[in-house]
Amino acid sequence: MHESSKKIEQAVGNAQSHVDKAIQIVKELPCKDAPMVVALNKELFDTKTELRTAQNEVLRLQGELAEHDETLKQQTERANKCAEDYNTAKPKLDEAVAKYHRLKSWFCWEGAALVFLILLRFGNIVLFFIPPPYKYIAYVAAPVVVYGALWLLL
Repeated sequence: MHESSKKIEQAVGNAQSHVDKAIQIVKELPCKDAPMVVALNKELFDTKTELRTAQNEVLRLQGELAEHDETLKQQTERANKCAEDYNTAKPKLDEAVAKYHRLKSWFCWEGAALVFLILLRFGNIVLFFIPPPYKYIAYVAAPVVVYGALWLLL
């Protein structure tokens, strides 16, 4: 696009210089001087050619701009569709994650409760080597450790 604008600027500059030359020739033109009329016609023809070149370049740029606008419109529509799809999928994802964490939490609580019940039933055998004041801490610490381990593993 930048090169095209330079071409347009150059074509318009050339057209302006040709017009300036034609005006200068007209100012110097005596009424019936044939070589000056021929020079004027040549300068005006060159001006007309430069202006056509500039017009063609403008038309080409307008076509490119229309193509870019269409591409931008399509990309905007695709981006909007993706945003809508994300907005409809996000609540479902959040709901699924919440259900997963709820199930995971129940499973961890069941594991911790199982360890606590095993310690209550067989605590004297399992915790035989732990002295009595610390044995009671193990009844709480073991289910907590099992809960945390299960949470991290799942």
